Amino acid sequence: MSHEESVFLNDHDVRVTSQELLVEGRVHPLADVSAVRVVSEASYRSKSIPFALAVGCVLWASAEVLNAPADYATAGFAGVLALLSILAVRLLGARQMHVVLLATASGEHVAMRSRDGVAVSALVKAVRQAIASRQSYGTQGWNVAQTARG
Repeated sequence: MSHEESVFLNDHDVRVTSQELLVEGRVHPLADVSAVRVVSEASYRSKSIPFALAVGCVLWASAEVLNAPADYATAGFAGVLALLSILAVRLLGARQMHVVLLATASGEHVAMRSRDGVAVSALVKAVRQAIASRQSYGTQGWNVAQTARG
C-alpha cells in the first residue's frame, strides 16, 4: 500500500514532504523522526558588554544628579549612553540563534541553525504536519483492516 508524497513546505533551501526534509542540500528521512523541537541559543557574551555599559551609565547619571552641585548636562549624557547601551542589548538579543532538532530512535540530530525565527517556525510546523500525516495514515490503514475483519 503506497502513500503519495505530500509537500508541506517548499521555500528556498527548505523542502518538507511526507517522506523527507531537505535543508540546505542535506536530506533527512522523516521515517524515523518521532518529534521536532527548537532550542534558542542566546549569546550572553555579546550582550554582557553593552549591558554592563548601560548599568555603569545609569550609576554615573545617578551619581551626577545626586552630587552637589548637580551636573545635569553630564547626567543627561550618561542617560543617553545608557539608553543606547540598552538598545544594543535589545538588538543583540533579537539576533539569537535557533536550532531545529529532529528526535529519532538514535537520538537528536540538528536539522537547521538559523537566526530567522519565522523560517524556523514554518519548518517546525511543516515537520510536525508531516509526522502527523504519517501517523494518521498508518492509523487509517489499521482501522480499515480492523473494520474489514469485523
